[in-house]
Amino acid sequence: MRYLEIIIDGNELKKVIKNPSGIYTILDGISLKIYKGEFVSVMGPSGSGKSSLLNILGGLDVSYSGRLSILGQDLHELNEDRLLIFRRKHIGMIFQDFNLIQTISVRDNLRLPNLFARQKSNDDKIDYLLNLVGMYDKKNENCSYLSGGEKQRVAIARAFMNEPEILLADEPTGALDSKNSIKVMELLKYANEQMQTTVVLVTHDEKMASYGSRRLFLKDGSFE
Repeated sequence: MRYLEIIIDGNELKKVIKNPSGIYTILDGISLKIYKGEFVSVMGPSGSGKSSLLNILGGLDVSYSGRLSILGQDLHELNEDRLLIFRRKHIGMIFQDFNLIQTISVRDNLRLPNLFARQKSNDDKIDYLLNLVGMYDKKNENCSYLSGGEKQRVAIARAFMNEPEILLADEPTGALDSKNSIKVMELLKYANEQMQTTVVLVTHDEKMASYGSRRLFLKDGSFE
């Protein structure tokens, strides 16, 4: 497949952390281009900067130097409020620890994106997404009673509530067994191939990375 439109364009991205014990370079001036419709796997050992890169791409971390353009928008040009709106509209994120509110139901967790955006809850869409990830029958169940694989499938459904063009997944199978890991990766593959969602996956697992159409390798904050 030939990709033409650049959807993520990062140039000389550098992140440095200063603390009493010294100065640490997390990302060392890396550049990358990701095209619309790609499924890119970012691999590397623990501490290589993978999660830091994903947080920057998702607009969660703005404490970096260099230029990052998402869908043609330079993120450093947005103030906090505009960045929040941009992120909610265009970017979905999936985390290893699910980031669900454990004390409320599956359906209510999917209502949160609409609530934060001050929009009316779309229960038809919620039911469709829960059916897509195989969690419709547990829509009224409290999230604290779900297994890890079930929680991750709910998190994926929630990430699609605002129909993002970009889906960022940070070690989404890291806490799952092999059977549930495959289910989660098949959902990401489906989103990429059938919903034309651009997917960026961070993983240290070679098998999970093989679902991507391209791989990038990070080591000590630089691409190999």
